[in-house]
Amino acid sequence: MRGERVEQGQQGLPDVSGVPGVAGVPRLLGCLAVALLLSLGALAAADSVPEVMPGHRLPQGFPPVPVPADNPLTPTKVALGERLFFDPALSSDGKISCSSCHLPEHAFGDQVSFSIGTGGQKGPRNAPSILNAAYHPKLLWDGASQGLEDQVRYPVTHPREMSMTNTKVVKAVEAQADYRPLFAAAYGDEKVTWERVRDAIASFERTLVAGDSPFDRFFFAKDTSALPAPARRGWELFQGKAGCAECHRFT
Repeated sequence: MRGERVEQGQQGLPDVSGVPGVAGVPRLLGCLAVALLLSLGALAAADSVPEVMPGHRLPQGFPPVPVPADNPLTPTKVALGERLFFDPALSSDGKISCSSCHLPEHAFGDQVSFSIGTGGQKGPRNAPSILNAAYHPKLLWDGASQGLEDQVRYPVTHPREMSMTNTKVVKAVEAQADYRPLFAAAYGDEKVTWERVRDAIASFERTLVAGDSPFDRFFFAKDTSALPAPARRGWELFQGKAGCAECHRFT
């Protein structure tokens, strides 16, 4: 998804200040512009230090990615997790992978109201983007999951999503010889366990960090030229009179 920058100024716009029901439109457009630019931060490429790990740099202004002590982030584990993330063998019909609903070309989110699982079943919800999910202490729409490692089990075992069990996942992975060197590189031996599968997928997802949007440059780098004037006015409204920041918090 790409967004065109709004040109500075409001030349060519009619004066609607005295028209009932329309006078607030410029302010509303400003708020909408800020909301759009905030969302684009999840889609733009990261190009600033520091790094999540070697080769994975964080956007400017982003804090270090939280990494649990019992699942250290390593390139070999991330490579294994990426392979697992895109593997439909982790579903009961062999057709649905994590990437079936978390589509890379759509910011690792879905484009339908109800994500489609095994057998063409509609799941209970839409799959949200997992970009920057590493920063969230609670995941899923209802916040039921306590982090990336815990979240993996929900879609894998849900009867209308991937419809598997932990044991079946292990067997499906063990049946593929190309996983053996990947597990050996990541964990020191070829043994497949649910915990290793879970931690590897979570490690891959932890590297999906995106930013460097126009708003990121405006907010973190203090580059006022990164946002056009209407968006800067919208940002002031967003934080102040409009009250948007009361619920849509940004820190």
